[in-house]
Amino acid sequence: MTLAGNQPYFFPYLGYFSLIHATDKWVVGDPVHFIRKGWIHRNRILKPSLDDWQYILVPVKKHDQTTAIKDVLVSDHENWREKICAQLAHYQKVAPFYQETIGLVEDCFSCEIDHLSPLIVHFLKKTCDYLEIDFDYVYFSEMGFELSDFKAPSDWAINTTKYFDAKTYINLPGGRAIYDPADFNRHGIQLLFLEPDLHAYDQKNKEFLPGLSILDVLMFNSREKVQEMVRSYRLVP
Repeated sequence: MTLAGNQPYFFPYLGYFSLIHATDKWVVGDPVHFIRKGWIHRNRILKPSLDDWQYILVPVKKHDQTTAIKDVLVSDHENWREKICAQLAHYQKVAPFYQETIGLVEDCFSCEIDHLSPLIVHFLKKTCDYLEIDFDYVYFSEMGFELSDFKAPSDWAINTTKYFDAKTYINLPGGRAIYDPADFNRHGIQLLFLEPDLHAYDQKNKEFLPGLSILDVLMFNSREKVQEMVRSYRLVP
């Protein structure tokens, strides 16, 4: 079994879905502190001018800085679903797969979930289903661990991998800075890093803007093409 995990991200970039594709089990990192200017409740799409990006986001209620992701509540004072759809509307003029993509978004938004973490996971599951990616996930907060039990980031990864008797833990390249393969080897776990092939695609603009939300990728590429893009990665030690 291969395992990976991350905080739940709002319609994340393509590489996030490549990591899900590469794993058998996914651990949702929901007990860590919510980062307000992170990717948990916001991501980037093109502006109507197509020459820059703008944020789309799910608004959240006020909370303490130490509040865990799992305890953050979605704000009910804004019509954020309608606002996001309005922000996406300009794609209709240039994106060949606007109708399919906005249909996915509307399907995602048809639920009523008041906590941010399960709402974002719901969006991830819907998107994975659309791309025919298996997404077998579990919430870290439901596994019986305490964050205080772990002294280093590798402790989190090693113990969750052992919990499922998995043999391989996979992370994105940014994990090289915090994970030591020797720590994993001592526990009989193989540590691999996923390097996604993030090629430019036609955004109908002068200069390609990389790293945008999966929604941007879906707007300009067929579902079959995006599936191919998701599968285009390397697993390296």
